[in-house]
Amino acid sequence: MELIHPQPIMVAYRVFFIAFGLALGWLLWRKNKVERDFRSLAETVEQFRRGISAPAVLIHTKLQLLLTRGDFHLPPEAQEMIRFAYEKSREIGALAEQKLPPIKGA
Repeated sequence: MELIHPQPIMVAYRVFFIAFGLALGWLLWRKNKVERDFRSLAETVEQFRRGISAPAVLIHTKLQLLLTRGDFHLPPEAQEMIRFAYEKSREIGALAEQKLPPIKGA
């Protein structure tokens, strides 16, 4: 009998219940999507930090070696260029560590 002549109150209740369930499901899906996107971004930043830190340290070390070795007899212009690259490599390493700190759990 209820299928043939449903009560309007019950139909409205069921429609409201279905709409509420769909809205709640959509909100949960959006929240999970934002969380997944954030995790992906955090992982990308961590990979970038790891990728830039090691080469910056190597460049810094090699340039320091060039500057401290006395047997090369480099012209003053070359020494100035090496010193400039040395300072910039130090800045890159410091930026990678300060602005992109290691992410806990990564």
